[in-house]
Amino acid sequence: MALSNFPFPYDIGNLLTGAVRIVYSKITGGTPAPIPASQELVTSGVSPYSVGTGWIDLGATRENFTYSRGFDTEGLEIQQVPGNILEEVTGITRTIAVSMAEFNPFGFQLMENAPNVATIAAAIGRSAQKKVAFGSFSSVDRYRWGFISRKPKAAGVVIEPAAGAPGSRGRFVTGVAYEAAAAADEVEMEQGKGELTASELTFNLFPASGQPSGEEMGAWFIEEAGTIA
Repeated sequence: MALSNFPFPYDIGNLLTGAVRIVYSKITGGTPAPIPASQELVTSGVSPYSVGTGWIDLGATRENFTYSRGFDTEGLEIQQVPGNILEEVTGITRTIAVSMAEFNPFGFQLMENAPNVATIAAAIGRSAQKKVAFGSFSSVDRYRWGFISRKPKAAGVVIEPAAGAPGSRGRFVTGVAYEAAAAADEVEMEQGKGELTASELTFNLFPASGQPSGEEMGAWFIEEAGTIA
């Protein structure tokens, strides 16, 4: 779209707002969703926007979703010049943080790094139940994550096929973290009168094997305006 508001231009088509839909797929001990080559392999671009094979909806969140990226450098010096003459990247950190507000069995499994979700059959005097045990662990499970947001319609629209579609909608922006494991942070779950219970979960991203150099950790997919065939 064209720039506006000269002499301080901006492109409204690049603005991003609103809530985020978060999906995940278990890698450790599971059958993970494949690393997607395009957005619709995470969630469909057509109503009812169902998730792709192997993905699970996290559901409601209380606080904002956060993606962060940082890196460390080491300065290189020579005797003839004061200060650094070069800087070398020595480490890269990428993290995502989600404020989980739906506590289904798989959410508890995420929170506790639990090995499985067990089923307890109904019997006389009890209903059917799911059991998520927790205890000590020596390794941390890895997950694949997707985070989907939508641009406002003023930033360009996508028109879905007529049958059962809501018509036009804002463009999706989808991020995918190929591999991530729970960070060594304290996890709290506070419950109180008049408050929505939530648990803040932070995950560190790791490179996925088999990906090209410089593309090992994830990708962004930015949908363009147009009509879906």
